[in-house]
Amino acid sequence: MFKSYKNNRKSFLLWGGSLGAIAIIATNFITAQSVSNDRRNQASSYDQTRGEHYPGRLPYSRVRPVSRGAEASAVSTVRMGSQPVRSQPSPTGFGPSHSTVIRDGLKYVIGSMSFPTGLRAHDGLLLEKIVPAEMMVGTPFSYEYRVTNLTPHPIHVVRLMDQVSSGFRIRQSVPQPASTAGGVVVWDIGKLEGNASRKVRIQGVAAAEGIVTTCGWATYSPVLCEPIRIVKASLQVVKNGPAEVSICDPIQYTIRVKNTGSSTLTGVRLVERMDDGVSLEGRGEVAFDIGTLEPGETRQVAVSARAERTGTFVNRVMATSAQGVTAEDSVSTVVLAPEIAVSCEAPKVRFIGRPVEVCFKVANQGSAVADNAAVEALVPEGGSVRGVTGGGRIVGDRIQWNLGELAPGENKAVCAQLIFGTAGIFRLAGQVQADCVDPVRTVCQTEIRGVPGVLLEVIDLGDPIEVGATGTYEITVTNQGTAMDTNIAIQCVLEPAQEFVSASGATRGVEVEPRIIRFPPLPSLAPKQIARWRVVVRAVSREDVRFKVTLKTDQISRPVEETEATNQY
Repeated sequence: MFKSYKNNRKSFLLWGGSLGAIAIIATNFITAQSVSNDRRNQASSYDQTRGEHYPGRLPYSRVRPVSRGAEASAVSTVRMGSQPVRSQPSPTGFGPSHSTVIRDGLKYVIGSMSFPTGLRAHDGLLLEKIVPAEMMVGTPFSYEYRVTNLTPHPIHVVRLMDQVSSGFRIRQSVPQPASTAGGVVVWDIGKLEGNASRKVRIQGVAAAEGIVTTCGWATYSPVLCEPIRIVKASLQVVKNGPAEVSICDPIQYTIRVKNTGSSTLTGVRLVERMDDGVSLEGRGEVAFDIGTLEPGETRQVAVSARAERTGTFVNRVMATSAQGVTAEDSVSTVVLAPEIAVSCEAPKVRFIGRPVEVCFKVANQGSAVADNAAVEALVPEGGSVRGVTGGGRIVGDRIQWNLGELAPGENKAVCAQLIFGTAGIFRLAGQVQADCVDPVRTVCQTEIRGVPGVLLEVIDLGDPIEVGATGTYEITVTNQGTAMDTNIAIQCVLEPAQEFVSASGATRGVEVEPRIIRFPPLPSLAPKQIARWRVVVRAVSREDVRFKVTLKTDQISRPVEETEATNQY
């Protein structure tokens, strides 16, 4: 039902009802007799900040709405320029209030009302509207609504309705209405935040002279909301470790476990399992109690393991919690190791006093770098160092080389020159050491031999010899070489002008045939040693004779011959 009130040539149309009742502001605009036709044709608004007129715009910003807590019948004063205008109160303290404002001779009517009760002190929504009091037939004009949330809390399902008499035709609305059925234009404002406002602007034209009435009302729904937090349990574990590691180095793992959900996790536990060949203090499985993890919280655990052999090993970790969520991760690590091989090269036979070159060849046949590789060789007794290569140095009876870093597949060789003063078989021992490998040894040997070198000398101790007298020949054999001479055999041959008398010396000689004297072989003659023999002959005729001596040993392939001239008179 509704009632009609008239006051000061303005009428208000009210709808009553329950909490959702609608109050309709019915404003009958009054023709302002003091406004000339020229003024009416120049309907314009005044921009507050710039002091300019814009046709079709409304001076809404110049109006101060009644504050929340003021009753609908309260009197408010609105200033426009220097001309104050008083608002007209509601006669009952309930319903709409309105005021007028005049600017440059144009009158605007401003109406406001709260919803849903019409008592602003108890309502949550304020509806304000500004319209021109008078316009020319056929001239487009605009009016505007402002919907304000009077509470500091959001309100929902806000709707604005506007009903205009049939003499007015709407051309445009900003924003667009949700519906226009039954002559009622509806805007769905939706949710309105606390103390927030929304504006709706309508533009249209009146087709005929008379009164155009626009009635607006608004509804909303207070909503009681209580949040219920729905959480999710989620767990993440990430394990990091080296892709490759030397067998001599520890395998450093880090495990990060994170609560990636929105609920608190309790009883969080990490269990780490290692492949056979990798262990942590002799254990293949290790557990860590993490405890409670709040959402977003992360814990980190460091693990240091050892590999017992080379190969590829997978280390796995599982995270569990009392809430039943789990997570897993794994890391694959290749364990590498250097492997050193060494060989010794030396000549099989060399002679005394000649240099013997001994070389050690070192190779890394493993999969990891061998750091601080070094070679050490022992100089055999009886040998002396003549020179070294590769930066070697002599320390007492040893030769040392520092090879430094030896990459996988890399080879290095170092050599030394030795000299031996005696014959024999000499063993040359070398050893290679490096980080992360056991020492590797090698041995090679060289036979040192002497060089045979005999000297045969024959002289006559009395020259010339008188016929019928005796003379003596001295035979000297010297081992000038470095090898032992063996089976030294001497044979002497006389010419017919001489005859054999006797033979003596290192061995006792005999005349095996006429004028041929042989000495039994001397078993051996050491280097630098001398052996002597003497042969006594008689001159039997006058002659210039030649005494011939032949020497044979095991070490020479051809006989050595020597003759001595003697003049017999």
